[in-house]
Amino acid sequence: MFQIAMIPSPTKHHVIRNTTKRRCIHNILLPIAITNALLLSTTTSLTNNGHQKRCYYRFSFVKSTARKNCISGVSPNNFYPSQHKSSSFPKAVGSTLLFGASADDDVSSDNRSVETTTTESLADQLSALNFRNVVAVVGAGASVSAGIPDFRSPGTGLYHKLEKYNLPYPEAIFDLNYYRTINPMPFVDLCQSIWPGQETGPKPTIAHKFLKLLQDKGCLRRIYTQNIDGLEALAGVYTENLVECHGNFRNSSCIKCDEPVDSIVCRETMFRGSVPTCPSCGSYVKPDIVFFGEELPGRFQQLIERDLYDCDLLLVLGTSLMVNPVAEIPTWVRKDCSRMLLNRELVGDFYSSNNVNRDAFMKGDCDDSVRRLCQLAGWDKDLEQL
Repeated sequence: MFQIAMIPSPTKHHVIRNTTKRRCIHNILLPIAITNALLLSTTTSLTNNGHQKRCYYRFSFVKSTARKNCISGVSPNNFYPSQHKSSSFPKAVGSTLLFGASADDDVSSDNRSVETTTTESLADQLSALNFRNVVAVVGAGASVSAGIPDFRSPGTGLYHKLEKYNLPYPEAIFDLNYYRTINPMPFVDLCQSIWPGQETGPKPTIAHKFLKLLQDKGCLRRIYTQNIDGLEALAGVYTENLVECHGNFRNSSCIKCDEPVDSIVCRETMFRGSVPTCPSCGSYVKPDIVFFGEELPGRFQQLIERDLYDCDLLLVLGTSLMVNPVAEIPTWVRKDCSRMLLNRELVGDFYSSNNVNRDAFMKGDCDDSVRRLCQLAGWDKDLEQL
């Protein structure tokens, strides 16, 4: 477990003030234990006599260049995502900015506006190959046209389709304790429908092909995908350009002893409608998909800091930005980094007062937005050839 240092609520005689240089608070360190949807989900506001408590901490993987990291909330020791519905997860932590910003910066979503000229200017720079370190954050919306439902769309989302299992809360399908002790079959059923590489299974979409095009143009720095469908790799994105934040199906292991298990055996067992078990200890086996409460792959921690420091264009495709820490990536890039959102709706801190001049938003389905962007950049024929 990790620990967090709590700063007492401010009073008339005890106030923590920022200097004009907004000096960082040092020596409050968080050990390496980083878990999916846990570290940054602790943003529920607590009040004490009208004053917010604030805790300051620093991620171990952000090393010496990390800046002040301030959020309002409770200790992660008292918060476990699997016990809460999706409404418990914040859309954006707001002042949790690791690069180029302060806790005092306004990241509210009020008074947002859209300037189409920003989209056109970014397309022009793409066409001129001025962006050489594009980082893409990819969510479930990029895979919808492949027949894979997103998670939260009313009536069509994955969580809605799982109602037949009477889950206590939708995210239980990715809850390790629920899989281990209550009912593993919802996840087994999901694996049957989305396991990558099936002849009749999902195929890469236009959005995935666009990511491959960025790679071919020499523009792509990295893709941070929240998806577990493997469609980026099937589209031809090189493994070194890909960070699968929530894991993959290529490897499988025991949920108790971590013993590696042949992924083919795991797949065949699940396709028969059974739960695979470990040959060593007899516990359940699952693909190396990151469940709530589990650590993200070490690759995320190894690459995120340098990637976002060098990033000159951040693309966010098809995500509600609801699950941390991936949801915080748009707030971690430098303040001079351009950001483009291709999504059905505005999310996170896009077009907040501090970001309006560097943000572009293309509203709609990912594939349609990608086509329009490629037309603006003169890449439409290149896209068609993939």
